[in-house]
Amino acid sequence: MGIYVTNDQKSYADLKAKYDALTLQYIAKKDELDSQIADLKFRQAAYEAEVEKWNRKGGAPAKEYERLNNLRNTLNAQVDAVNNLSDQVNAMVDNLNAEGTVLNKLIDQLNLNVNKYNNAGAQAGEEFQDGVYNQGPEGTSITVFEFSDRAQLIRLLAHEMGHALGLEHTSGTEDIMYYLNNAKNRRLEANDLSAIRSKCALN
Repeated sequence: MGIYVTNDQKSYADLKAKYDALTLQYIAKKDELDSQIADLKFRQAAYEAEVEKWNRKGGAPAKEYERLNNLRNTLNAQVDAVNNLSDQVNAMVDNLNAEGTVLNKLIDQLNLNVNKYNNAGAQAGEEFQDGVYNQGPEGTSITVFEFSDRAQLIRLLAHEMGHALGLEHTSGTEDIMYYLNNAKNRRLEANDLSAIRSKCALN
C-alpha cells in the first residue's frame, strides 16, 4: 500500500490519512459508477421497448433494423465500460478493507478511543444497482456490475433472478428482494416466499 506501519501513534495517523483520502476517491468513483449504471439501464429499457414495438409489427424495416443493431453494439460497449469501472471500484473496496483491518489492529494495540472501521463493501449499500436483469431479442441475461464477496454475488444473482420471475422489491431488510443488497443471509425470507406464491397464484 506504499506505507510502512509500526505499532505507534504516528503510523496510525499516517494510515488514517491515507484511508480518508482513498475513501474520498472511492466515493467519487462509486458515484460515477452509479451514474453510468443508471444511464445504461435507461438506454437498455429504451432499446428493449423499441425492439418490442417492431416485433409486435412483425419486424423492423431494413433501415430501422440496422439502427437498432448499431444501438445494441453501442450498449454492449457501454456494458464493457461499466464492468471495467466496476472492477476499479471493487479494487478500491479491497484496498479500503485491507487498510481498515490494519487500522483496527492498531486501534486495539494502541488502545485508542476511536471508532472501528467497518467493511467498505457494507458501507456501499445503496439501491440494488450491483446487477441488472436483461431481456431482449438476443435472449435473457443477468449483467453483474459489482460485488464485494461470494455471498453478495449469490444474493445479487438470486435478486435478479427474482426480477426475471416478475417479482418486485419487498420491504424486509433481510429479504432477497429487498432494494438494498447489504444483508448476509442467502435464504428466501417470508416476504420473498409470499411474493413467489402470489406471482404463481399459489395458496
